[in-house]
Amino acid sequence: MPARTVVPALFLLGLPVALGAPWALASEPPDAGPDDALLSALGCGGCHEGLPAPDAARAAAPALGPGAPPLSGDFVFEYLGDPVSRRPEVAPSRMPDFQLSEGERVALARFLGEGNPGPALSAAVGRNPGSDAGVGRALFGALGCAGCHTHADAPEPPGTAPSLAGAADRLRPRWVRGWLDEPGPVRPAHLGGARMPDFRLTEAELDVVTSALTGADGRGGEADPAVPGWMSDGVPEVRAARAERLLETRYACRGCHVVAGRGGAVGPPLDGVAERLLPDFVARMIADPAAARPGSAMPRQPMPPREAEILAAYLLSLDGPWRGPSSETPGRVIPSLGGRAVATTSAADGSVLYATWCAACHGPGGGGDGWNADALTVPPTVHSDPAVLSPRPDDVLYDGIHGGGWVLGRSPLMPAFGEFLTPEQIDALVAQLRTLCECEAPAWSRDGGGG
Repeated sequence: MPARTVVPALFLLGLPVALGAPWALASEPPDAGPDDALLSALGCGGCHEGLPAPDAARAAAPALGPGAPPLSGDFVFEYLGDPVSRRPEVAPSRMPDFQLSEGERVALARFLGEGNPGPALSAAVGRNPGSDAGVGRALFGALGCAGCHTHADAPEPPGTAPSLAGAADRLRPRWVRGWLDEPGPVRPAHLGGARMPDFRLTEAELDVVTSALTGADGRGGEADPAVPGWMSDGVPEVRAARAERLLETRYACRGCHVVAGRGGAVGPPLDGVAERLLPDFVARMIADPAAARPGSAMPRQPMPPREAEILAAYLLSLDGPWRGPSSETPGRVIPSLGGRAVATTSAADGSVLYATWCAACHGPGGGGDGWNADALTVPPTVHSDPAVLSPRPDDVLYDGIHGGGWVLGRSPLMPAFGEFLTPEQIDALVAQLRTLCECEAPAWSRDGGGG
């Protein structure tokens, strides 16, 4: 089932589209270059940090909801199916195409529209009985509509879009241009329900936006980056075998990423990653994700620098085009794993921490049935089973979270969180495991237990 059918996502920027026409800078703010003016008019900064504020888009986007000029539900439903230009005077601002499902359009129409529905919307409501105004409100928030539109009764955007600060240091211009021309998911589309809409950019706009993000227009004329010394001799067979052995027995990469056709769906696929990312960034991201991308939701896995280089060289040697994750997703709502979740889980709240960092594999109730579990070659531990956890002291549970499954002789697909979460947070997660299993540690391991 497509993600957009089942996951609350995003919505409306009610802006016009000037299809095929070169954009103009008639409303360019003082001292702004064309790059910043176009990014502001498109509203990119409404979802992505590190980009100009979307002031121009916000000025052009109509207010919605209570106190705003009323919209009929039929208009909202029909318009979102094909958001063509209706206000060319505000170009280059425009309403992008989120490629919403009929159910999502129904939900947003019921949330934003007023009056009795007409025949088309009424029929669509009958086909999508669960698409009510509450779902529409959630969609409005998750899709980042409030980045451009004001609404008195809508949640703020959840901040799941990645920061684009420093994009020139990690992304290849040619890939950026192709992706802007035909947007698709980079991370699994069901994470939080967010998605990148299609702004239907002209060739001139593609040049400007790609250049603004990467420093080159992406048409193919940019020079390839210098080959790092650790890649200069390619990936000999013996080092490729070592990299595969490290992935199978030591490091948790395949718990979250597809590598050589196998792996989880928490992070972007890594097959063909050389087409998308610069080599130096790949190595830096493996060695220290937080330093390579501040705010990253990827926990650092302690490893010698040489092993980080071996893994990076191996990943960059995997030939073929980079392909985003499938749009097919489980039939249930998936909580967001956006980078800003790091800030939201700074407190030692075991239930929040578990939902954010553990539930994808172990399931929201600890049943081992998380949405990522089917992608793993080793089933996740069932935390709700007292027969599994009651024989294990709290120290063992702590070590498994801190050092990963490898330190306990179990699956390396379980990452090490010791350099990502604080000791207090890991203690809170251990307490949450005890809550889920409704069991205590062995008596001999507890203070005063007679051990």
